Amino acid sequence: MTPYPLIEVSSENWPVTLAIARAARAQGDASPRILALEAFSLVQLGQPEAAQKVIATTPVDCFFCALTRAMILSRQGDTVGAEQAFRSMDQLYPGQITALLYWGRERLRRGDAQGALQVFRRAEKLAPRFADPAAWSGEALLALGDYKAAEEAFRKAEPLAPRWGRLHLKWGEALAKLGKAGDARAKWRAAATMDLSPADRAALKAHGV
Repeated sequence: MTPYPLIEVSSENWPVTLAIARAARAQGDASPRILALEAFSLVQLGQPEAAQKVIATTPVDCFFCALTRAMILSRQGDTVGAEQAFRSMDQLYPGQITALLYWGRERLRRGDAQGALQVFRRAEKLAPRFADPAAWSGEALLALGDYKAAEEAFRKAEPLAPRWGRLHLKWGEALAKLGKAGDARAKWRAAATMDLSPADRAALKAHGV
């Protein structure tokens, strides 16, 4: 059977993930986990309607299926439905860091930086040894205009994921807002040597790096 990854916040190569899920289905694996992986990839690739068709047959008591349904609602613009789905999932699967991070990221994407920060702070308390909660708290703080606190959050996350390109990209943005142009460019140059999504690579290029 073709190996496949768990849905993780750090996974951003969604075309590859979609191909892996579809290859597993072609080999006869139509488990809820594989269906959720395919549907989740479709959501990330901007195809929530196609994702809905894939996830429709999965059970309700499946964590990644529930997460995918919440993400579909969010990407379809149903903010109320998405929030209800995320809250229900949080009650059914308390303490799931992956769910909290995607919930916060969806709030941040919709412009609710304060709401996102609340969720990310919860994740920080539950997983203090993981970089993602602190880094995403930094992004929410950056969106809120609290650049000093954002810089501190990125500094906190860095030892836990020293080769995370996006972290250095956003850290540089916080430093630039604080007027530390030289330090900012140093972070951006470091980010240029690390893995970045196409969108993050374009953002880095916009900074002249």
